[in-house]
Amino acid sequence: MERQVLRVAWLIAAVSVALVLGFIPVAVFGARLSLVDSFVFAAGLLAGMVPEGLLPVITLALAVSVRSLTTHGALPGPARHGRPPAQ
Repeated sequence: MERQVLRVAWLIAAVSVALVLGFIPVAVFGARLSLVDSFVFAAGLLAGMVPEGLLPVITLALAVSVRSLTTHGALPGPARHGRPPAQ
């Protein structure tokens, strides 16, 4: 699980960097921003994209881990009829 989360985190970071690097020429030639303004805007995009992508990945990893722990008996299952699970 830890390796999968790490792999997805690196994938999100790589996609974010690729998008930012693709944005710079578009900003310079399409929007007529200066090179410095393009880099500043790209840095802001990068700073915003990585955390936004990591939050769902970590949430999903935690949900899958809890399900796995419950399946293997490491966590108690849901209580039935309002009573706690039998010991």
